[in-house]
Amino acid sequence: MIPIILHSAALLLQATAAPTLPPPLSENPAPATIALGRRLAATGTLATMLPLVAEKELAELASKPKDATPEQRARILATGRRVAAERIAALVAITGRAYARYLSADDLRTLVAAAESPAAVRKRAADPAVVAATMQAMAGIDLKRDVLAAVCAEQKLLCTS
Repeated sequence: MIPIILHSAALLLQATAAPTLPPPLSENPAPATIALGRRLAATGTLATMLPLVAEKELAELASKPKDATPEQRARILATGRRVAAERIAALVAITGRAYARYLSADDLRTLVAAAESPAAVRKRAADPAVVAATMQAMAGIDLKRDVLAAVCAEQKLLCTS
């Protein structure tokens, strides 16, 4: 699922017009600025949601070998958790460095303070339930279908029948 999420995000970005990115403030940010960027990245949605997605995938993976013993399943989970933690840490580091390139140390200090506040911590704890509720509510939404129907009705274009 993790590769699917990242792959979907990459495809979405590729499918849209290339955004005009601001130039980085620094190609080689100071280590302290990078550390602030990592702290901010560690509080982001990616860092919050990926461990939950990984656990779900690992549970599915550990259940695959039907003849595996409980000990073997436990080892599969332990290996999977280690690998997932390594990959997530690498993504946080990459994101943190990107933040450090595009945001000033002052901005990062302000953002980190907000992201590490008690209210933000509670928000992150609620995020999985909020995302699940949103995804459930979105089950019947098909933007492309709805736009095609509106364009057909309003402009008599792109009508399929």
